[in-house]
Amino acid sequence: MNAGKTDVVVKLSTLLDLANLLPDDQKNYLIQNLLKQNNQTKNIQLPYSIFSTKLSCLETICKYLKEELNLSFNEMSELLNRKQITLRTTYNKTKQKHPKKFSSFDFQINIPINKLTNRKYTTFELLTIYLKENCNLSLNKIAEITNRNYKTIWTTYSRAKSK
Repeated sequence: MNAGKTDVVVKLSTLLDLANLLPDDQKNYLIQNLLKQNNQTKNIQLPYSIFSTKLSCLETICKYLKEELNLSFNEMSELLNRKQITLRTTYNKTKQKHPKKFSSFDFQINIPINKLTNRKYTTFELLTIYLKENCNLSLNKIAEITNRNYKTIWTTYSRAKSK
């Protein structure tokens, strides 16, 4: 019996979670190979816990894709529907703002990267919409997860819904 698409994503996210227990060089090698072998680069799942820093959503995504999944700027460009130079500049500024790697990941809630690529909305609007509508989280919980003020979340969600 073949595994369904959700089974593959669950298994991959579990493997990614376990990979965090390995030393960095082994972890990066394992993650990169898992994604390529499973052809999952287009179906990358971002752990919600990475969005709790003071970085913008795009900065957070760039940092995660570059440092944790070891993707090239070309691969990131294809995934995020953005120019390579934009992502390179964003990542370089992120390294100055947050030089340390992300410490840990919580895969309780995963955000598919393809849900954050619609250029009609900001990345933060897309994240807020996804957490509210697909994960059924309250705006209060989203504020807590993203380490943002409730009013910021309310405004972002309202603005996105009116577009």
